[in-house]
Amino acid sequence: MELIERYIYAVIRHLPAKQRTDIEKELRSLIEDMLQQRTGGQPPGHEDIEAVLLELGEPGKLADNYRGAARCLIGPRYFDTYWLILRIALLASGFGILLATAISLAVNP
Repeated sequence: MELIERYIYAVIRHLPAKQRTDIEKELRSLIEDMLQQRTGGQPPGHEDIEAVLLELGEPGKLADNYRGAARCLIGPRYFDTYWLILRIALLASGFGILLATAISLAVNP
């Protein structure tokens, strides 16, 4: 049962505080139903619990499903532009540091 508690915690920690209690209850109920269906009313074994949790998937992705939207800073629409600007900025910064170092060495040998 500790595995279930850890899984539920891993899911709800990615959720807003207002939603955590309700989703925790819902997720706990879902896991219990899946275990009961899988074991036919028998006490679940460790393998059964693992199988159910693997079937539910990665906790972060499950939290995204409950949240309704993935959290990202830059959407797919602007990602290519962002990547281009990021590369230009990094190259310009590197070139500026290299140029400043070269000038500093030339002036102060």
